[in-house]
Amino acid sequence: RWAQEVGDQRRELEVALAKAEACALQGEGALARAAMGGTLDLAREVADPEMWSAWYRVQASLALDNGDLATANRDADRAVQGVQHSGAGYAVARAKLIRACVLGSRVLTDGGAGAVALDHACNADFEAGLQTLKTMGDLVHYVQGLGSYAGYLSARGGGPRLAALQRQLREAEGLLGRVAGG
Repeated sequence: RWAQEVGDQRRELEVALAKAEACALQGEGALARAAMGGTLDLAREVADPEMWSAWYRVQASLALDNGDLATANRDADRAVQGVQHSGAGYAVARAKLIRACVLGSRVLTDGGAGAVALDHACNADFEAGLQTLKTMGDLVHYVQGLGSYAGYLSARGGGPRLAALQRQLREAEGLLGRVAGG
């Protein structure tokens, strides 16, 4: 409300996108889509690469939840491309994680001859995004990303990479619990 009252469109957009993303994470797709209402106009007004990336990232997440892999793929690519060369490491990391989830979903549903290349791209995006979040100390999104990556690797049959990732996840969850006072 405050951002709206003082005309801070960037902050208003950040809040709306954060609300939509939180709703999506809680499985409240309808609330997430409602929170996205009006954000396209705000994104156009703000015209900031990081905000566009966040907008596309949330759109990709919603499309992925709806099973619309074509839209999710397009929007996840746009989220990464919008900030890839901007020096905004955090935005790039978050965008790469959603793109990794989309690529992973494509590997698991499409399969076929292109699955190997998609799997390599998926792993690269997960690893790059996770490394940046770990370096930056964003434990919440790091744990969330590790969980998504572990889910993907488990669906692909597990293996040594999954075992190592599960150890990292347990350690990160423990650290997050200690930091949060739990």
